[in-house]
Amino acid sequence: MFAACAIAEPLPASKEEKRAVMASYSDCLHTNARKLDDHRSDASTIALSLRSVCAKEFFKLMDVFGRHLDPVERLILAKEGEENFMRHAIETVLRERAGR
Repeated sequence: MFAACAIAEPLPASKEEKRAVMASYSDCLHTNARKLDDHRSDASTIALSLRSVCAKEFFKLMDVFGRHLDPVERLILAKEGEENFMRHAIETVLRERAGR
């Protein structure tokens, strides 16, 4: 009788799905770092712009990697993701600058 009310646990994302979402996120950072960089502004300023431009890809990444986690673990993942975003975005801007 209660089995019909049970909520199925979401399955963890596959390696392929994780790889695809990481590639989309990375592509967004690199493509937009090239577009937004005026080569005069500090890399952190460009990185702040990337936060809004790549928000969709970032939140998809958090969803895919956190889909199977309980609510507390998802909050921890989101906090760590937010903390690491700026580091990743700044590194991307600097890599793009070095590649030119």
